Amino acid sequence: MEEQQEQADSAALPDAPLTFDTWEEWEAFVSQKPVEKPSKVSRTQMSAMTFDQRKLYNQSRVDYHNSFGPILTPDMRRVHEILLPLIRANLLAQPGARRGAVIDGEGTVGKTTILANLGKQYELEMRERYTTGRTRQNDVYKPVAYVTLRGATTIKGLSTKLAKFYNTPYPKGADADEITDLVVNNAKRCATTLLFIDDIHYLKPGNKTSQDVNNHIKDFANSIAATIVVAGIDVKNNKFFTEGLGETPENSRKSQTRRRFTLLEVGSFKYDEEVAYRITQGSDGETPRVVTNKDVWMDLLKLLESNLVLGRRSENTLLELDQYLWSRTGGFISALCHLVRRGANMAIENGSERITKSILETILLDQGAEEDYIVRSRTSSGLK
Repeated sequence: MEEQQEQADSAALPDAPLTFDTWEEWEAFVSQKPVEKPSKVSRTQMSAMTFDQRKLYNQSRVDYHNSFGPILTPDMRRVHEILLPLIRANLLAQPGARRGAVIDGEGTVGKTTILANLGKQYELEMRERYTTGRTRQNDVYKPVAYVTLRGATTIKGLSTKLAKFYNTPYPKGADADEITDLVVNNAKRCATTLLFIDDIHYLKPGNKTSQDVNNHIKDFANSIAATIVVAGIDVKNNKFFTEGLGETPENSRKSQTRRRFTLLEVGSFKYDEEVAYRITQGSDGETPRVVTNKDVWMDLLKLLESNLVLGRRSENTLLELDQYLWSRTGGFISALCHLVRRGANMAIENGSERITKSILETILLDQGAEEDYIVRSRTSSGLK
């Protein structure tokens, strides 16, 4: 009896959070269905629920708030609009290295989210196009591969990570070249046409090992008929484009990486009246207009607001806190989403059913956001 109860309890445990270390984990992400958005009900309707009904309803809302997304930011839309046509064009490119891209920006501005959802969109497109799920060699079709670098990554380390992703066995004591050959062969057999390398900033400037790994990535580009997209922090200035050499005109001129990879910079949201972009010919009769950075921020808050399931009906709660939300987060999408998700769930827990500044003030963010908020608060109050 106890054993049956233990099995029942174990079966009810949630799955571990998804990572992309293996193809199976990547496929789980691609196939993952979004958590269903609960219906909005009024506070009066909530009060008519039984205790158990209210508990289940609240838990469904908390689960949804913790998982909704991805948030289609202007940066995500721009990167996808640029890279999807490039990836599709590379499918028919002549033999040799394909053109690739670098997604560069500060930490927690959404680079990995942009990368992962680009891969998901592309893979779903390829699955729909090639419905058998098998290659000509009758291997499992794996159009996308994803690896994340760690500190002090070596050539063998990068190849080993790819071998793990493909579940490629290799002999004990195999050297970097042997593992690489196995990975390249597997990538070809699985018809991989998009390779992501995340956290590329772990290739340190001027480090001989990092320079070797940089060259190794070029070798992959030459050996696998895939578009390579890398992402990292301050990639533009860490010698990736000069292949680990010094930043001189001569080295830049010689660099194949600089000529093959497009730089796409992403960043935090601004809160000012500077022009973000112009709509010159609006769709659906939209009037041509100038869109400021503040307009973009407000649109983001509207999008987040539309995902909240709270009892007090309002479409302007976040908009009324626009300046405060920017001051708290500095426009960083990760901090903003955490603040709004937690604020919404606290409003459920305390029964207020509305996000307020007093609730948000109790929520701790990352140390960088908290320190910057103190500086901004002192500046706005005239203190030093």
